[in-house]
Amino acid sequence: EERLQLAVAGTRDGLWDLDLKTNTTYFSDNFAHMLGYEHAELPPAIDELIQLVHPDDLALLQKKLNDYLDKKTPAYETSFRILTKDGSYRWVTGRGEAVWDQDGTPLRITGFNTDITARKQAELELLKSELKFRILLNNQTDALFLHKVLPSGIGKFSEINDSAIKHYGYSREEFLQLGPADITLHEEEIKHAIYEELTEHGHATFELTHIRKSGELFPVEVKAAEVELESQKYILSTVRDISKRVQAETARLELENQLRQKYKMEAVGVMAGGMAHNFNNNLSIILGNLKLSKMKLPENTNIDSYLENAQIAAVRSADLIKNIMSYSRNNIHDKNTIKLPLLVDETLLLLRATTPTTINLQQKNSANAKNISIDADASQIQECLINLCHNAMQAMDEKGDLTVSLEIDELLSQDIPAHYHATPGDYAKLSVTDTGCGMTQETIDKIFDLFFTTKPVGQGTGVGLSTVQGIIKDHNGMIKVHSTEGEGTTFELYFPLVDPTGKNDIAVENESLPRGTEHILFVDDDEMLATLGETMLTEMGYQVTTMTNSQKALEHFTANSDKFKLVITDQTMPELTGQELILAIKKINP
Repeated sequence: EERLQLAVAGTRDGLWDLDLKTNTTYFSDNFAHMLGYEHAELPPAIDELIQLVHPDDLALLQKKLNDYLDKKTPAYETSFRILTKDGSYRWVTGRGEAVWDQDGTPLRITGFNTDITARKQAELELLKSELKFRILLNNQTDALFLHKVLPSGIGKFSEINDSAIKHYGYSREEFLQLGPADITLHEEEIKHAIYEELTEHGHATFELTHIRKSGELFPVEVKAAEVELESQKYILSTVRDISKRVQAETARLELENQLRQKYKMEAVGVMAGGMAHNFNNNLSIILGNLKLSKMKLPENTNIDSYLENAQIAAVRSADLIKNIMSYSRNNIHDKNTIKLPLLVDETLLLLRATTPTTINLQQKNSANAKNISIDADASQIQECLINLCHNAMQAMDEKGDLTVSLEIDELLSQDIPAHYHATPGDYAKLSVTDTGCGMTQETIDKIFDLFFTTKPVGQGTGVGLSTVQGIIKDHNGMIKVHSTEGEGTTFELYFPLVDPTGKNDIAVENESLPRGTEHILFVDDDEMLATLGETMLTEMGYQVTTMTNSQKALEHFTANSDKFKLVITDQTMPELTGQELILAIKKINP
């Protein structure tokens, strides 16, 4: 008995004894103190004591007790909240053993209760903390992954958030059977580099390609860090889908390339225009003097053939300069409303006469192309088509299919690159397709650069496609190129549609020299050109006054406005330009 009393007094648990026959109770002092009572204050009856149990826990306690007394469980054991003297509740866990009489009737239950309030509070705080963690984890728009670092390598995922489930299409159960390698598309050396950086620095940021459950690939940015939980190393990764960012970056680079191309073309165009202007003046002098020489020489001389050859070479050079001027948009051309199908038919008729029989030249017009009309310079459009067809023949090594097609196509804003001034709407699309060698993207990026050519030295000037682009831009259109190396190339020329109200006549130049006696004022700041103009016009019977200063020319015209029937003037001159001079002259004598 003494030992029992010492044991009861020495334990922190509260001991009790329930007499089921008398419905009375015995409690140790520790039981009373656990609830804040003096021993004498505890209720003596079982029913009264049970009333101290929290209402939410009472049904469970009674069920546990009844199951035990009905011998459904080997022992009575449960946790519940019980009311203390100060009105608060404390969590206790209880365990009891019964004493049974010979017929199996329970006589008494003896047991103990342990105060587990501190443990329950800790569990509650842990639960709250876990709930907060879950809320934070699952409200992240980025996918979060936690996986172990094992001696054998990287383990399966230990934890994932709801965003991972949403982005990848796997269920939580499926995810926990996977590891990083199951959702990542990357080379082994990249993987090793990543984990080397993690090992060295403890964290790493990198971009990878991930795979959804559907098999879809998408780019991601991964921020990974090593963490330690319960002496176990883990890798915590935050994974962000950067598809939109990659698309925006691609679009930005494309726009930058387009703008760079635009400024490059403009700069080269200004340079080419200046060079062409000066070179053209020199060619004019050469051609003029050649013509004068031929006019002065007697017929059937040997020198005449030499001069003829020199004139042909000079004319070819002048044509080259004309192309450069077209590229730089310094040339002014007459535009009329033309029926594009008729012009294409006429051009292909000319081409067939010079096309090798090993090339299958064919024309494919859509049903809606019959009445296509555009506002254009017919000779320039013809020049573009001939240029592209000749390039195609050379790309095919004069063997293959060359197809010219015409149709109506609608261009939206997103279809028009930044360096074109075209506007959305319906366009005539003239396409030239070959089955030749094709081009790399690097070549495509350069083909419109002035003087760029892939042809051997002496076989190409690198001006043709630059001229084509200059003509297309001058017609408020645009050009697209589609090419695959080894499979062929398609050039698509787009021209704004117009109502077919204009004429389709193509003017034919009259090559015979006019003659007359009228008085002409010839103005050019280049003295040699002024002299040449005076000489040629005088040979044709005209009276000529030449001036090399535009301001003095205006003063001379002002004093003699009735004397002149015609004024011929250069455009680029110091003091007054040709346009300013003409406007001033028209005010004096319209």
